[in-house]
Amino acid sequence: MKGIACTLFVCAAACVAQNAKPAAVPAAPATFKPIKLGSLTFSGNLRSRVEAFDWFEPSTGDNTYAYSGNLLRLGVSQRRETWDWNAEFGVPFLLGLPSNATAPAPQGALGLGSNYFTANNRTQNTAMIFPKQFYARFTQFGKSKASQLKIGRFEFLDGSETTPKNASLAALKTGRVNQRLIGNFGWSDVGRSFDGMQYSYSKPSGTFTFMGAIPTRGVFQVD
Repeated sequence: MKGIACTLFVCAAACVAQNAKPAAVPAAPATFKPIKLGSLTFSGNLRSRVEAFDWFEPSTGDNTYAYSGNLLRLGVSQRRETWDWNAEFGVPFLLGLPSNATAPAPQGALGLGSNYFTANNRTQNTAMIFPKQFYARFTQFGKSKASQLKIGRFEFLDGSETTPKNASLAALKTGRVNQRLIGNFGWSDVGRSFDGMQYSYSKPSGTFTFMGAIPTRGVFQVD
């Protein structure tokens, strides 16, 4: 009887499988086409978030608070056969920063709200517009397709110059190597850029990159 019961069960399962409708394939995520006017490409994005802190239990000061950190980026770029350029403006605006979130030494700042408040002239609501990127890039520098030269203000993430073909190595590089020494402080509500130049020489056998620049303010300072 056990053998018959098993046989009937398998047959029933097979019938159900034959009558079942195939699972719907999820639709591909919508992609946004860039806004173009002639040879110019316009871009923009807004990152808005509310950050809440409950910073241990100091003897004095406001350790429990929330504020709004926002970064609007608007840019225009143009691409040519051997060179391109990009002009992008950043508009960070911080709302509702805590005014009493700094405890006496040695404790100091009670979360990032204190850092933003102190770095921006102790203002609870602050905003600024500034050129975040403004550069020209020569994609065939010295008439060589392997050489590129970028001059001006730009963002630079060390370790991101190339992407390995191996998926595991690429994930490890993105999560553990990328921006280990030099980066744009993208986790902050302002970020940081670099004024200078970047040269790269790429071949299938490897990539050489040289970057010499001065970092801008930013990070906590909206100006």
